Amino acid sequence: TKRADQSGSHLWTQRVRGCLFYVTADGEFLQNELKLPGHSHNSCCFSCQANKSDIPHNDFRATAKWRSTLTKPGTPLPGGHPLGAVPGLNTFSVHYDTLHCLEEGVAAHALANTFFDLVVRGHAGAGTQDQNLQAVYRQIRQQYLEQGIDASHRIKKLSLTNFSAREKKYEKFPDLTGFKAKQIRYLAPVMAEILQFYTDEDDAYSLHRLQCLQNLNSMYELMDCGLHMGKESILQFKKVTDLCLLHFARCAKLAMAMEAGLLQWNLIHKHHLVAHMPAQA
Repeated sequence: TKRADQSGSHLWTQRVRGCLFYVTADGEFLQNELKLPGHSHNSCCFSCQANKSDIPHNDFRATAKWRSTLTKPGTPLPGGHPLGAVPGLNTFSVHYDTLHCLEEGVAAHALANTFFDLVVRGHAGAGTQDQNLQAVYRQIRQQYLEQGIDASHRIKKLSLTNFSAREKKYEKFPDLTGFKAKQIRYLAPVMAEILQFYTDEDDAYSLHRLQCLQNLNSMYELMDCGLHMGKESILQFKKVTDLCLLHFARCAKLAMAMEAGLLQWNLIHKHHLVAHMPAQA
């Protein structure tokens, strides 16, 4: 093609050239366009050999099998896409971005399950479901003021349908909808603070829920440092990422044990992608 023939040529007469810094996209694009392993495959990761059978992608323990199968830096991009021929581009050039992995993934699920607990399951203790909803939203608004969160990053209201099905609430996993990415990001510090009022030191579930949100917030705080993290920040980022995922998984297990058939804390493919984010920090 004409564009292929121009590959490697100067962009303009001043002899300025560009370089491909990284490739980022949603999971559907990576899977369908770049032909990379994705959520619909059994072997569902291009950064390691995790799968949906003998090397579980949703195991976040330090001893998880996939951790010993990590792709080595410099490994060519699989899939046969023309981008793979770009000099210097390799598997590590494909970055996991926070929008698709956190705000539309781990953060959305963690926050939705927290709201579901407080409102639908009555952990807020304000009375009816509507009373619980109003009480939680009042606390959110108060935390916005106390933490000095910009008005553009605040949610304007909280409705049941933002995190739960209106009918048959217990037949679908909670998930957050109707909010912008920045609003979801700034719900993390707010709910991490609010959950302290609803945590019982003798209740393992509430403790893991709190730790999940606190470590999620720590992830965001570390990512706000700028374009690149320092060495110590990278090590801390890996620590809090691993802890966030571990506590999320523990909540999922405890929720099932508390009530048979209860659909909460859904561990999806994006959780595994987040586990790889520290390697690209």
